[in-house]
Amino acid sequence: MANGMHEFFWRNDSNIADDSSNSEMDDGNLDVLEEEREQVHMASLVSSETGQPSSHLEMLLHSTPCGLIVTDALEPDHPIIYVNTIFEFITGYKAEEILGRNCRFLQYRGSFAQRRHPSVDSVVVSEIRRCISEGLQFQGEILNFRKDGTPLRNSLCLTPILGDDGTMTHIIGI
Repeated sequence: MANGMHEFFWRNDSNIADDSSNSEMDDGNLDVLEEEREQVHMASLVSSETGQPSSHLEMLLHSTPCGLIVTDALEPDHPIIYVNTIFEFITGYKAEEILGRNCRFLQYRGSFAQRRHPSVDSVVVSEIRRCISEGLQFQGEILNFRKDGTPLRNSLCLTPILGDDGTMTHIIGI
């Protein structure tokens, strides 16, 4: 687009392409053909006043056919600001139960657990933390737990979202 903003459109054939055909998603791999291949610039889809997803972005996120979560990278501990209904269905958690929390609670088995379950791979957790701290995309598999305590093998992709100044503002997890 002429103003430097990017809009991503969901298509029924499971591909995502931006309005200038500079990026495509095929088989779950996002390939951005611009200067930063590891990061996606979508600041125009987040309200600058509230830091929350814009109504256009919320419509796109809601219609995604997989579990999706958005966290606020500008706040301490990266609180959850959005989950779609597929995420709610998969995990058993309703949005109102988890908004404002960090995603690590999914590594605990049961609502009252105080620490990460020992079956959760600490190497994967460390890699997730490293990628987040460096503003890099993470792709891997981690053991999470549903609200009822049953294990959930999560094939996870975390993508940093950058503001106009290049600062990471949000993280989208799919």
